[in-house]
Amino acid sequence: MLTKWFLSLLIQSTLAGSLFANISPIKETPNYELSLVRENNKEIIFIKNGRYEVLSKSFVANVTAYSSSPDETDSTPFHTATGEEVFDGMVACSRDYSFGTYFLIAGRVYYCGDRFNLRLEKLKYNEAPHLDIWMDSKEKAITFGRGYLWALPLKKT
Repeated sequence: MLTKWFLSLLIQSTLAGSLFANISPIKETPNYELSLVRENNKEIIFIKNGRYEVLSKSFVANVTAYSSSPDETDSTPFHTATGEEVFDGMVACSRDYSFGTYFLIAGRVYYCGDRFNLRLEKLKYNEAPHLDIWMDSKEKAITFGRGYLWALPLKKT
């Protein structure tokens, strides 16, 4: 499915934010470790201290950010659709992905623990899958804005 070369390019491009940006090799990225192995016909990625199985091909996602402000959430702004408290590294994803799916986005691993409101899930931007990263303030979410970034679905093993 993924070659080590392509995975390296994917990681580098997500770190840079664009596949076509001038990117430096992974070895020059501080505190970043990556290795890829094949076990029983499954591709396993070791990222920093985590071990993840690659679930499917990477894709370009419409990535936005949200916060726990009342105008962006329901009546329980600090709790997710799973009942967990929000945390740094949480992402809301569509119902196409199971809770507990991880995504490698922009050089960081995010955990799918929340859902979009059904009315918002139906909004599509150029038909790209939508991922919404939780931020601890509305200002950070606004600053993050919206972008089309590479995402790689993973399962923690």
